Amino acid sequence: MKNDAGVWQGWGLGDIDPKVAEIQKFLAGKFASYAGALVPTGVYNQETADAVAEMQRRYGLPVTGIFDYT
Repeated sequence: MKNDAGVWQGWGLGDIDPKVAEIQKFLAGKFASYAGALVPTGVYNQETADAVAEMQRRYGLPVTGIFDYT
């Protein structure tokens, strides 16, 4: 996901990328209690955003649902 200036800000809803499938696989493996059902499709869908938001909440990060450098 890039902002209007073309700067990468992370992956978010609707993004399609092989890296998204890696993120989904990582989340499903590491956080099975709330992300175990994620399927590594490479499409950043609502289920992926929800799992990322839960991870952010549990780590005390800003809850955006966007997978970024934070």
